[in-house]
Amino acid sequence: MRYYAFAGKTIAMRTGTSFAGVTTLVPDTQGTALESVANTTNVATRRWADPFGGSRGTATGTWTGDHGFLDKATDTTGLTAVGARFYDPVIGRFISVDPVMNGSDPQQWAAYTYSDNNPVTWSDPSGLLSWGSAWRSTKSWVVKHQAQIAGAVAGIVVTAGCLAVTAGAGSIACAAAGGAAASAVTNLWASKVAHTQKFSWKSLAIDTAVGAVVGAATGALGKVAAPLLSKAGTAITSAARTAVSRAAPAVRQAAATVARATSNTARAALRSDAGAAEAGAPRFIGNAAGDLLDTSRVTVPGAKPGYLVKDPSKAGIFGERLGFDEAGMESALRSHLTSNFGSASSSSPMYNGVGEQIGTKFVVRGPMTGPSGRTFDITSAWGVDYDGTVRFITALPTN
Repeated sequence: MRYYAFAGKTIAMRTGTSFAGVTTLVPDTQGTALESVANTTNVATRRWADPFGGSRGTATGTWTGDHGFLDKATDTTGLTAVGARFYDPVIGRFISVDPVMNGSDPQQWAAYTYSDNNPVTWSDPSGLLSWGSAWRSTKSWVVKHQAQIAGAVAGIVVTAGCLAVTAGAGSIACAAAGGAAASAVTNLWASKVAHTQKFSWKSLAIDTAVGAVVGAATGALGKVAAPLLSKAGTAITSAARTAVSRAAPAVRQAAATVARATSNTARAALRSDAGAAEAGAPRFIGNAAGDLLDTSRVTVPGAKPGYLVKDPSKAGIFGERLGFDEAGMESALRSHLTSNFGSASSSSPMYNGVGEQIGTKFVVRGPMTGPSGRTFDITSAWGVDYDGTVRFITALPTN
């Protein structure tokens, strides 16, 4: 399945090799596709959603594709990967706290909410900080520093205009004039517009004079430093080229050494895996998607089993119905992973709190039998760090 975008919006998807497999998508203002039209039959399928992305009403026909709210991918757990966090459109909340907090914004204090609880006006496509919070933070900063901003603009305009008129001949004088203008405008704006200080001719004169001196000193320093920086840049570039030229053979030799070491390590791991398999406990398990699971690197964070057993949002499946305690829950999760990894979903990117990819994630689905003797079909989600560590994320009943 492939998606096609134009002007920042996903407008079509392909599910086959012919033109008949192309479907046109009609997104709303936030990018969620609510209508699809088959290109050869012109049959339209429509679905409805509330502002938080939850399904509303019954779709006309069968919707094809795995993109849901905000045009983000929806996995088999029903969660939507919205940037740095997973989002549950049923409850309109993220399942983890916002890693980017703005303590001065009360709307940010509820760290699980989506888009400051106002998805009609704002959106939160990164999962980090909603556009509403970002706008309020930026607006607050601009209001607080408006005098300095106005002064900086005035200084730049005066300096640039002076240099244009003098063709650069009076660079030091132009810098002094720009500095004086910047300080004078900052003083006047703070006292006459923002009213953050009282106006006095004395303070205006002092600020203007200091600005002129600082501007002149900066201009003089720039005029003296420019030739030196140019020579230094030329020397550094030449030295870098020489160093790279000399180091190239050593780098190639080191790369060959690393490649041989990696190959030896891989062979050793395979031998170890073969020995373990003979003992009835394989270390590596593959799935139909071609992924390889290192069972020795599986970890379940300490708070997760207790969360599954006690959290009422899990409908009491793990604690009340299956009868697990925390210790038994951890063991059951590991067994569920290894027993069902062969049919696990293909891995997809996993991101940290600042939007950087830190690994991949996948889901497995299969039966889980608890101490009570009852069995439920369970879907569990797992993440794989770049160092090979497999971390449990969450689990929930499939039905």
